[in-house]
Amino acid sequence: MKPSRIPAALALGIALALSGPALAQTFPSLTQTYDTHPVIATVVDSYPVYSAESGGKKRVCKNVRVPIYRKPPPDQQAGNVIAGAIIGGTLGQIVTGNKNGATAGAVIGGIAGANKNQERIVGYKTERRCHTTKKKGKKHLLYYESQVRIDGQIYRIRTGNSFDPGDRVRLYMPN
Repeated sequence: MKPSRIPAALALGIALALSGPALAQTFPSLTQTYDTHPVIATVVDSYPVYSAESGGKKRVCKNVRVPIYRKPPPDQQAGNVIAGAIIGGTLGQIVTGNKNGATAGAVIGGIAGANKNQERIVGYKTERRCHTTKKKGKKHLLYYESQVRIDGQIYRIRTGNSFDPGDRVRLYMPN
């Protein structure tokens, strides 16, 4: 075992020894007791285990520019339609040279004038808009779980440090 892993191995051994006789009888331990014998285990895998803390929710607000819409006043709306019809009729008669063209031009001009009655953007204002989002929770390292092989059997142990696959670790098995 690497020297930097000895404190973690001792801490785990103490935790396992304090966790009760039932656990010590079925799993290998990192500490020797009166009813155990030493074995050399080969590390198969080791990975960190993190807490699963919920992040909760947070409120996010920002200022946005919002357009201000207005319709023209009613007297101007009628004027837009009439002006469009007159201009369209005049242009229609000039282009086609007959009264049918003037009629078609007046209809098209009236429609164009009515389109001017749509709401228009007359300015902008700043509004504060808010929404709720999920916060990311912070994960905390709880321990490293390692799988070790002893005499063809796979066991799991927990330590404060990870082991590398292939490392050889001295453990104690119940008699």
